[in-house]
Amino acid sequence: MFTGPGSLPGDRSWTLELRSALPFHPERVLDHIEELSAGSLRARGVFHVADRPGLACLWDGAGGQLAFADLGPWAEVCAGTKPHTRIVVVGVADDRGLGLDRERERLRDVFHAALCTPEELAAGVEWLWREDHLAPWLGARSV
Repeated sequence: MFTGPGSLPGDRSWTLELRSALPFHPERVLDHIEELSAGSLRARGVFHVADRPGLACLWDGAGGQLAFADLGPWAEVCAGTKPHTRIVVVGVADDRGLGLDRERERLRDVFHAALCTPEELAAGVEWLWREDHLAPWLGARSV
């Protein structure tokens, strides 16, 4: 979903919702983290990661700085919803709106590149024996 710019006269803000039922791939999200959080964007959301089943994680970024954290068990934090990955990005277009379509497409492409594929997700519990790449940000993985 995309809104703006131009919703109101003089308003150059735009919003893009990046959403998938798939979790982030633990290595690829780190590979693409700078591309997803760089620049004068504001982004907030919730996500899950393939090697941390049942965990809800926070995505909170602004102006090139990003924090993500363990929010707790998905069933408690996001009760009534299935695990999903959803980030809402807000940006500001330049005076002429140049490059806006290209920027939105770039963000969509990078977001999808950081997700697991359905085939990778089918590995199931195998994820739990792989290296824990996200431990510095989310703490040690509990098995």
